[in-house]
Amino acid sequence: MPEPRFPVRRTPSSDHLARPGAQSRPELRQRPSTTGMLAGALTLAGAVASPAQAQNLLTIHGTSLESYQASASRVQDALPTLLQRATMVDGGVGAGGAGSHLVPVGANPAPDAWNRQAALGDVRLASGTYGRTYVDLALPSIGVPWVVGRTFHSSAGTAREGPQGTNWFQTSQPEIRFYDDADNAKDMVYLILGADRYAEYKRKDSSATTFVGVNGAGGIFSYVSGSPDVWELYDARGYKTTFFGGNTSSGRADWQFWKIEDAKGNAAYAGDKTTATTAVTSGYDTSGRLTTAYDMADRRYTYTYSGSPRSATTSTARPAA
Repeated sequence: MPEPRFPVRRTPSSDHLARPGAQSRPELRQRPSTTGMLAGALTLAGAVASPAQAQNLLTIHGTSLESYQASASRVQDALPTLLQRATMVDGGVGAGGAGSHLVPVGANPAPDAWNRQAALGDVRLASGTYGRTYVDLALPSIGVPWVVGRTFHSSAGTAREGPQGTNWFQTSQPEIRFYDDADNAKDMVYLILGADRYAEYKRKDSSATTFVGVNGAGGIFSYVSGSPDVWELYDARGYKTTFFGGNTSSGRADWQFWKIEDAKGNAAYAGDKTTATTAVTSGYDTSGRLTTAYDMADRRYTYTYSGSPRSATTSTARPAA
């Protein structure tokens, strides 16, 4: 196998994970051809790291590459298809530019241009599915702007019924799903970014509390036990995005977004910036729908809903020790 020639990041120490603001300097190398790119993908050393040692920047997990393993998202009922991954396996952003306004998920900052030929307008050529993204409100802000938007999924099989409408997804309320495999080493966290896009993270080993991005996804999820549990995603910018686990009060905000923080301490969040229990009750209604959020410029966003909410099931799954 030829020596990989991707842009890579090397993590100088385990402190990179402990401090969301820590930065590493990328070592730039010659950009590969398309054929060389896939050949070298499995051996890339870079930014995805455990506390003990560096990991591959791009890692393929065959099982989840071939099947979408998680159930529908708890509140918005989103169930993307296998081919609607938010990233390509080379770490580039997926077809049609699918990604996230809040969380960058691609592991490779310089993918080849062929990725852009995977869609014709809003139609993904591999699946024939139509997906559309609308931005309803986006105000200037320091750090990460708070974007109120919607995504649509035309080929969901069974209609997905969420608060935004049939087969629609509110992008300012991303969700996660924990997939509990019979083999603990194959447990997964799915980050659902829209009706038609997701990223996946595999447990590092059978007893680890870290989940590493696979199949083109970058970053690391870290599980923190508590009341409630939280899941912290560290991305390539050094930002930390926190989600609630499956044990919030009365299941009110199970598996929902809490906050995103930059290296300077600026935060966009649901409900409350510092106290998880307050964030649950102040940020979400009893059906798990987002009601109050704040951006990094400290502007408040209030969400109201008409019609009956979709009934949601409660899950209390946690990673096995």
